[in-house]
Amino acid sequence: MARIYKTDGDYADRVPVTLDSRHRRLVSYPAPSDLAGAAPVRLSDGFLLDRRGVSGNTAFTRWTYREYAAMESAPSPAEIMEAIIPGARVTEIYQMPFPAGTPDAAARCDSLIAAGLPDCRLVFSLPQRDRGS
Repeated sequence: MARIYKTDGDYADRVPVTLDSRHRRLVSYPAPSDLAGAAPVRLSDGFLLDRRGVSGNTAFTRWTYREYAAMESAPSPAEIMEAIIPGARVTEIYQMPFPAGTPDAAARCDSLIAAGLPDCRLVFSLPQRDRGS
């Protein structure tokens, strides 16, 4: 199913990676070739349409999609950990009531956002105490 999310800053153009539940170890990261067509789509009210598979364990790197895609090979795990933007977090994720890849997904998401997200399921919410300022 399609998913939308919010972050605690403007990280829409920053490459996401997945960390362990304690946010100390890199679990998953993309190859530069994985990023074609993977940037999120900006929606209303600060939401983004997920096209990379973000989760509550997602962190964002200082590299833009363009910079990362231009690399000949993926950086080492140590380089990726050093490139993580401190405190950059996903704060909310909602599952939409239609499949990912639906041609009019962005328009449908915006309609549901405007209506208060009926029939959408909150799948992650970062506790307020863990959110930046």
